[in-house]
Amino acid sequence: MPHAHILLWLYPRDKLEFAEAINYVICAELPDPVRFPKLYATLTNFMIHGPCGFARPHSTCMKDRRCSKFYPKKFVGRATFDVAGYLVYRRRDMGVTVVKNDVVLDNRSIVPYNPKLIMKYQSHVKYLFKYIIKGVDRVTVALQQGDDECVDEIQQYYNCRYLSPSESIWRIFAFPIHSRWPSIQRLTFHMPGDQRVVFNDNSDFGVVLDRNRSKKTMFLAWMDANKEYSMGRSLTYIQFPSMFTYDAKLRRWQPRQQGQFVGRLTFIP
Repeated sequence: MPHAHILLWLYPRDKLEFAEAINYVICAELPDPVRFPKLYATLTNFMIHGPCGFARPHSTCMKDRRCSKFYPKKFVGRATFDVAGYLVYRRRDMGVTVVKNDVVLDNRSIVPYNPKLIMKYQSHVKYLFKYIIKGVDRVTVALQQGDDECVDEIQQYYNCRYLSPSESIWRIFAFPIHSRWPSIQRLTFHMPGDQRVVFNDNSDFGVVLDRNRSKKTMFLAWMDANKEYSMGRSLTYIQFPSMFTYDAKLRRWQPRQQGQFVGRLTFIP
């Protein structure tokens, strides 16, 4: 489905310049169940990974006898950045635990979360941002009798087509949907006397040869253009479309007046 990759710049006052500042935004610890019972209940419902590892080696996240998400994590006294620049969240051993499938889990199994967002939306916050612009799963089913009925492909396209909010806004503001730049000039090539000739099965070969004997190919016309235009002699065949344009009807190269083209040769065995 349509999606967007977005890079955001923050005002200086909003930037988290120190690892300790992350603790005010993202947390990876269980709260006190007595002081924050609602937050504790929400976290234990949505933000617990596992059990996995030695406690449950057959969990779906296990690959090669280890958790693919690297849980359970290690206890960490404070938030830091590792050698690669990735953030290591604070996970203190505070004695707060939760029991999942008869396994006792602690802060090492907590998925990082924002307390305000988790309390407001009561859901896994990662999926809130990952799927917010995705459409619902849908399928088009039709019942018909026999195999000879006409299939309306246009109507099928309309039935199955889905515009997400991001694509709709993109079209409303008339932003470009796609582009191709620069244009490519496909260059032909052949050995001496091996020009490609197209004809029908019932064509007269003598007429075909007479009709094509004096016709120039794109490759032969390039050689003639080098004789006529001195400015093209410093260009290779591939570079030629950058300064010249090929007229397919007249079968000749002429100096380019506008536009930008890149030449590319077809496969040459």
